[in-house]
Amino acid sequence: MKKNGLWTKKKWIVGLDLLMAIIFLTMGIYILHHKFMFAFYVIFTLVIGTISVCYRLAYDAWYPDLIPVGFEQKGFAVSGTIYPLVTVIMAPVATFLYQIINLGYIFILVAVLGVIDVLLEIMITEIKSENTPTMTWELHKHDTIEGFTFLKAMKQSVES
Repeated sequence: MKKNGLWTKKKWIVGLDLLMAIIFLTMGIYILHHKFMFAFYVIFTLVIGTISVCYRLAYDAWYPDLIPVGFEQKGFAVSGTIYPLVTVIMAPVATFLYQIINLGYIFILVAVLGVIDVLLEIMITEIKSENTPTMTWELHKHDTIEGFTFLKAMKQSVES
């Protein structure tokens, strides 16, 4: 299932979710059997943060392919509402769970939810076909130059 020699967007999403589930499970089991080590948590946070950035990029690239033609505005509105809402709701829920459940079990719960997420993502099929051209170095260079030209024009319009 490779397109142009690279993994598909779906495989990146599923792979990164599975990797995060494995890391959370490993961390949960580790926490249940070892004392607190700040350095270990810092490394864990760095790894999860890095994976999360890659995941978000892959998700943002894949999401438009999942919305039926003509429903783009509604799809992005729903997505733009759900993501911040879940983030705002889960912070107090996580704080509450932390007070009543051992942190190791919370990490294991996150790993289980990650595996459920992977199982659901495997069932997703793309609706749109690939209309974008294959990314080449020349196309990338052109897009980058175009972006800097736009930023320069915006800076000049703000300064005047």
